[in-house]
Amino acid sequence: MAITTRCSRLCDLAAVDPAYRRHVQQLSGQPLAPPRATEPEPGQLPPLWKQAANLSAALVRHVAAGMPTTPTEIQAARLAICQACPRYQADSQRCGTCGCYVAVKAAWEQESCPEGRW
Repeated sequence: MAITTRCSRLCDLAAVDPAYRRHVQQLSGQPLAPPRATEPEPGQLPPLWKQAANLSAALVRHVAAGMPTTPTEIQAARLAICQACPRYQADSQRCGTCGCYVAVKAAWEQESCPEGRW
């Protein structure tokens, strides 16, 4: 398990860092496969670590702002916009871009759509 995790992290690093990618190619003497997309495919959520980072940042902003909530009418409008978005995950009611539960994100006053829709 530890070897697989380490290899996965190094492969991820090679995907995002061009200098490290060149270094690995020089050491191996073989071209590497093209980097994987960093954005999740439609119908998929971001990696768990990214979801945790997004949630942590949103929670800090929410608490720092005094935990304000959005009026019900605005929440409903935000939810309607989310539900019409192609990145919306209807089965889990989550945003496919950030991984947040849209009902929670829409209720927190200082939050915004990661796609810039609201």
